[in-house]
Amino acid sequence: MSAAVELSDVSIVLPDGKNLFGTFSLGLGTCLTGLVGDNGTGKTTLAKVIIGEISPATGKIVRKGKIAYLAQNFVLVREQTLAQCLGIDAKLGALRRIYEGSEDLTDYDILDDDWSIGERTQNRLDQLGLGHLSLDRVIGTLSGGEATRVMLAKLLLSDPEYLILDEPTNNLDTESRQDLFSFLSKYDKGALLISHDRELLNYAQEIVELSPLGVKSYGGNFDEYKRLKALEDSAARAELASAELKLEKTLREAQQKKKQKSTEIVTVKSVRCAPEWGKLNVKRK
Repeated sequence: MSAAVELSDVSIVLPDGKNLFGTFSLGLGTCLTGLVGDNGTGKTTLAKVIIGEISPATGKIVRKGKIAYLAQNFVLVREQTLAQCLGIDAKLGALRRIYEGSEDLTDYDILDDDWSIGERTQNRLDQLGLGHLSLDRVIGTLSGGEATRVMLAKLLLSDPEYLILDEPTNNLDTESRQDLFSFLSKYDKGALLISHDRELLNYAQEIVELSPLGVKSYGGNFDEYKRLKALEDSAARAELASAELKLEKTLREAQQKKKQKSTEIVTVKSVRCAPEWGKLNVKRK
């Protein structure tokens, strides 16, 4: 599996001097990768390092192609139309004028040979279950789930090589979730899914865990990750119990030796010389 993003000997140090994960290397391939960890461990910070918004303290990052990032707290302009939000309104206007007979070179410059912009946009909206929306629909009339998928459609129109989605299911209703899951199950490029959503993470082919101890990768989806973690925890508990038994045995043997040595010292101190039985009388001749 080729890597879309390669991080080599990277360390991330916060302004207060805290090193988040030590020094680590990580390859993100052309598959769905789930990024997990407790709140505050640095998942979003790592995402911003990957896209180049934050520079690592050490190490090298190789990005093979464009990376598109859907932030957890994205901002939409409620008064915009769908076409304006997607950033295609100028091209659609130029295309319409050209079809109406415009020979203005400015229109051709705006279009930039993107003759399929309308078709590509509709395909992306269809992929995300938004095909029913008209391009003149006002953003403020969309539901939270529709707004999230519109932002994802905007990213996809830039034709990125890699996606990073930060908590993409936060504002999705049941129908929107299923549309997102359906899209991801067919997505043929790599994506990093930052989430606590177990159902979403079960679409991943690998899980990357962040903790103060470092960065660790596990093959398989979230359920497989939990199984492997349970085995690790069980092995760690068994190893700890064995170490505690060995330590207890060592301490007990040390105490026994100390007690034995103390007994020997007491025994030596209790020895007394035999009493005199009288003096020998020596007769002189």
